[in-house]
Amino acid sequence: PIKGRFITTGLWSISRHPNYFGEIVLWFGLFIAAAPYFHSNWAFFTVICPTLTALQISFFSGIPLLENGGIKRWGNDPGYAKYVSSVSVLVPFFMCCECYKIPLAAGEEGKPAGYNSTDQLENIEDGVVPANV
Repeated sequence: PIKGRFITTGLWSISRHPNYFGEIVLWFGLFIAAAPYFHSNWAFFTVICPTLTALQISFFSGIPLLENGGIKRWGNDPGYAKYVSSVSVLVPFFMCCECYKIPLAAGEEGKPAGYNSTDQLENIEDGVVPANV
């Protein structure tokens, strides 16, 4: 990969965050592997750990921070818009209806990218930065 560019090859061609997906699968896999050896129903509460890890990575610390950073850095790049619209955020090959959209990158004075001098949006639909912005 070229320094300063986003990765689109290897695992990143099927998931934008394959490392986080792997970590989530690892923790749930450890829970599943240990479950047959639980001698108390209370032991099943240990599923809280992989669940909280998945929630933290997905909604608080991992993916949101990197996605926002990517939008700030490459939000107006047509290649990045195409990549985001065609590659799953987390689970390989699984595109949900809302997860793939790029929020509008901030333009000058806090306005979304795509505003022209007359303050009208040009070709921006559903909060997605188009290829020509």
